[in-house]
Amino acid sequence: MTVAEYIVNFLRERGVKDMYGVPGGVILDFLYAAHYIDGIEPHLCNHEQIAGFAAAGYAQVHHQLGVAYATRGPGITNMVTPLADAFFDSLPVLFFTAHGGNLPEKGMRCLCDQEFDIVALVRKITKFSARVDNINDVEKNIERAYAAALSGRKGPVLLDIAASLWKKDMPIIQPVSFVPKKADNYKKTLLQIREWLQQAQRPVLLIGDGINQSHTQKYVEQFISRNNMPVVSSRCSQDILSGHPSYFGYIGSHGIREANLILSKADLILSIGNRMAFPVNSTSYTKINAPVIRLDIDENEFNRSIPDSMPCKVDLENFMPFLGQIRISRSYEDWISICNKIRKVFINSDFNVIVKRIRKIIESADSTTCFIGDVGNNEFWLSKAYYMAGMKNRLLFSHSFGSLGAALPKAMGSCHSRCSKSFCFIGDQGLQFSLGALETIAHEHLPILIVVLNNHASGMILDRELRAGYQSSLHSTCSDGYSAPNYKALAKGFGMHYYVRAHKLYQLPAILEVKIPSIPLVPTLEKGKECGDMFPYIERKLYNELIKL
Repeated sequence: MTVAEYIVNFLRERGVKDMYGVPGGVILDFLYAAHYIDGIEPHLCNHEQIAGFAAAGYAQVHHQLGVAYATRGPGITNMVTPLADAFFDSLPVLFFTAHGGNLPEKGMRCLCDQEFDIVALVRKITKFSARVDNINDVEKNIERAYAAALSGRKGPVLLDIAASLWKKDMPIIQPVSFVPKKADNYKKTLLQIREWLQQAQRPVLLIGDGINQSHTQKYVEQFISRNNMPVVSSRCSQDILSGHPSYFGYIGSHGIREANLILSKADLILSIGNRMAFPVNSTSYTKINAPVIRLDIDENEFNRSIPDSMPCKVDLENFMPFLGQIRISRSYEDWISICNKIRKVFINSDFNVIVKRIRKIIESADSTTCFIGDVGNNEFWLSKAYYMAGMKNRLLFSHSFGSLGAALPKAMGSCHSRCSKSFCFIGDQGLQFSLGALETIAHEHLPILIVVLNNHASGMILDRELRAGYQSSLHSTCSDGYSAPNYKALAKGFGMHYYVRAHKLYQLPAILEVKIPSIPLVPTLEKGKECGDMFPYIERKLYNELIKL
């Protein structure tokens, strides 16, 4: 067995069925090995950035390993953005490249064309990265990379393998297994949580993507069913409990009003798998006086100092089955009643015509369809429509890195990972960042509905220009320097179907163009305001009554 065959078999045996990339001279032997081994398929993506995002989407749906490959030099540097996206969002993606020459001596600009130290470049945005020049190091490094990607807080890894090794026979080496440490004893943490909850009158459960990553959604539901406690989430984690009667929406500066107000009224916050990424000096969030129990697998997150908090390093996969069994003897019925009154006041606010149109589209999908939102105003409208409809479908975003154009290739990876349809919501500008993905989608007949929310503008940046006082000299955001293609012609050029109205019988792949007005993104939490007091403001008497509840 050659080195290339060994690595491909290693990935296949661990459940990897698809890989994404663009061919190049130094990785051809690796690609041919993948081509001739059944059960794993490489997909041509026309640009390495698209390939990296596709692998990230593949990993993001179920947090299984995604794989992307690229040739040396500009090939692998094109993958740095999706690699950073995977790092920020804790996605287990293995990035492969290869090299054909030596690194330059210290002080030299370059020794061989396209050769440079990619490991040094990505060291701070990977969990593990290595340059492999010795055949005896192949097995050790692929094992280490795989373990690092999927253990603890998941994340991307990178291997740069000497091209001269691909065809060499793999030596028989005693297997080295990098096994994560055993679970800690969580008895003390559980007793502390029970004690704090027992004393609280208005506790709130704040959940984040750590729940999805650890596959512990059912234990959250168990905990809520036993204790009848209100739940709020980060925006990108609302698919965990969407539609549940105890779920009151997502928090944030463009969050759901009732979620923000309920959080501000809490006397205890139990944060599970949520980074609590708001600025620690935010005058809005520092007005929340509740103590916080923070459960996170990554103790480095506790370096973000949040006042009156109890940080607890736990592996949710091991911890949540125990938390799900906790039953608090006191009742929170009065508190839940207050939360429902707040929701009744706000439930139909802030849902504009765009949100209503998106709701109609997502409600046409079956339960297995995955929704992917791009970066920009479109992701906030999709989020509100999803909450409004109480959908339970998987919902993906580029959470923390905010990579414009990532949604379309992530939809590709989602299709391969789930073997089901994907609805990709993307702005007219974001689609232009990833046009190369259209050829792969069309060539493979992937069941993707590309919903282009076309306001003929770079909407989010236009909003910021207007707020900054640049009304008289808008630049590169609407008519001045900005334009978009004819999407009907674009669909025809790629052999896709084209629609302008939502219905239930799309022939996929297809582009659905939704022409929308360019309107500001609301509601918004203005600087210094209390979390529940969002613009446009509700009538002051009513707001004061809600505050006093």
